[in-house]
Amino acid sequence: VTPRAIYLSRHGESQLNLQGRIGGDSGLSPRGHQYAQALAQFIRSQNIRELKVWTSHMKRTIETAEALGVPYEQWKALNEIDA
Repeated sequence: VTPRAIYLSRHGESQLNLQGRIGGDSGLSPRGHQYAQALAQFIRSQNIRELKVWTSHMKRTIETAEALGVPYEQWKALNEIDA
């Protein structure tokens, strides 16, 4: 078995987070986009071979993943439950 690192990240701040709401399916706020860009810079600095990125089907998670500039997979199982 080849050892592998696992990185977990929450999505960047969403438009609904700015309104004090959780859940829903909004995109990222400007600060959320800044977070996504900082995350992308960090990931690039790690020189990860064969990077796998998984997201839910929610806009904010997809926008965060897209900032990484690598392929990603959407998993319904990662969607929110009761939020």
